Parts: sequence; C-alpha cells; structure tokens
Amino acid sequence: MRNFSFLIGLLALLLGCSDPKTRPETADKLKPILVLVNPPDGADAPLQPLNGDAWQPPVLGQSVTLQFHFIGPADLAPLTLRTGEVEPRVLTVPFNDWTIAAADPHDYPGLRHVTIEAVGTTPTADELVDYWAQYPGVDFVRLRYTLIVSDGTRELPLAGDFVVYRDANSPGAKDNLFGSSIDSPAANVPVTDKKLTISSTLQFPEDEDIKIGWYASAGEIKNRRAASTEWELPGSGEYTLILTVRGKEARNGDIQIRPVTLP
Repeated sequence: MRNFSFLIGLLALLLGCSDPKTRPETADKLKPILVLVNPPDGADAPLQPLNGDAWQPPVLGQSVTLQFHFIGPADLAPLTLRTGEVEPRVLTVPFNDWTIAAADPHDYPGLRHVTIEAVGTTPTADELVDYWAQYPGVDFVRLRYTLIVSDGTRELPLAGDFVVYRDANSPGAKDNLFGSSIDSPAANVPVTDKKLTISSTLQFPEDEDIKIGWYASAGEIKNRRAASTEWELPGSGEYTLILTVRGKEARNGDIQIRPVTLP
C-alpha cells in the first residue's frame, strides 16, 4: 500500500510539472503540417487562396515537386531535409531519388513558416510493368518516400506517399483542393474579441474525403479538424492563423495563412 501511495504521488507530481500550454495546433516547436504535390505559384507564402486552374498533375516519366510545410516558434532554427530509408508498404512503389532545395523561411506574427522542396523524376510506365501486372486496370501508382527534417536539435521522419497518374487525362488527375479559403476572421481587419469564430470555404475534389487542420501561433482552437470552429486568443496582440486541407486519397492539399490583430 505504501508503494502504491508513492506511485500515485509521483504521478501527480509529473502531471503537475507538464506544460498545460502545449497544444497540437500551436507553433511551440517544429511541426510538419502539410505536403503539397506540384504546388502552384504563391504556395510558399499563401496569404491569398491558391489558384489551381493551371495545376499540373503528377504524371509518370515527368518531374514532380513535393513542397513540405513546417511551422515553429518565431526563433525556429534553420531546417535541413535529407532522404531516409523507404519502408515497403502494400500498394506503393518506393521512390527516393530527390534533389532537395534549401529551406525557405517566412516570418509571421508569433511563428515561423518554412517550406522545403524536393524534386524528382517519376518512373516511366514501362519501368512499372510488374506493378501493372499486379494491379491491372488502374490508371495511377502510389510512390512512397521517406525524408528526415532537422532543426539541429531533433530529427523528424517524414514518411508518406502520393498519387502519380499514367497521363494528365487519367480519371481524377485534374482534381485538386487549391482555392480553399479562410473566410473568418477577415483579412486586414482587426478583431474585437479574444473569442473568435474561424471558418473556411473548401474546394472539394470528386470522390475524395479530406482532412482539415487549423494551426495558430498561440491560443486555443476548439476543434482544429472542423471547417468552422472557435479560436480563443490569449489577449491583445498580433497572431497568425493557418488553414490546411489534405485529400486522404491523392494526398495533395491546400494551405492559407492569415495574420490576425487584437488591439
């Protein structure tokens, strides 16, 4: 009984020492938040809805760009990205032949937003004859990657996959989420209350479920997976709100950033 009481006391002490301000939506440390496939112009600093009208879908035998998005505190150290070992997965083809660009940081109130691009040339259809034989009748393939991001003190593995089509006319190839927007709070208009309604308009591709993510420099977001929810600010100041949208099948997505001021 004495040992049990000791364990209960230790647990209470540990819980009391935990940081109650740490939340999944806040930019309190390095966090990967999104990967865009063949990002349109302006995706590195998306203060306006992105235009997907001229979007080029990833096609076999052509160049493809993955744009990785990260957030962190305003003093986030410079980031580096390198390839890692690709773990095999069913229904995917390993791919790790990337040329990685330097990190591109953008500072907003209370946080740093960083993008890093990895560029590669996808396999040709002829190089995937074994895949087509195993999965006849499909017009796309999933390429799987593993990259590792570092801020100098910690490393995070980034493992995922994305769809590459036989050609640009394959079913679903033109579908994308670009053009999703933050509707509230409005741009360039100071807010008047520390409890805000935040809402978005989403561009839905055909036949694809999506995953929403809200992020902020500070405060608490009630439901960061809802298209419309509430955000409570700590008090007067300048803040940043980020909306991300990701397709669960094609893995492509969208992002918008909104600076917010509470006088």
